[in-house]
Amino acid sequence: MSKLMKITKLKNYGIPSYIVNIWEKHYSPCLLPLQEDAVRNYGILDCGEGSDEIASGGTQVILSATLAMTKKR
Repeated sequence: MSKLMKITKLKNYGIPSYIVNIWEKHYSPCLLPLQEDAVRNYGILDCGEGSDEIASGGTQVILSATLAMTKKR
């Protein structure tokens, strides 16, 4: 079993520290495997203008969408 990605690592992907701190306090200290996969392998935080990528996965789509929307530009 592999280690889960700590949510604090999202700072390396441009998510502001204050948002990461809120998520860590109210959500979880780690991303779920689906969320980590979306960040590391599918570039969910690399979405730019004209991007039409969609993330799905039940209730986890909310955090995934929030990840994409809160990235520092």
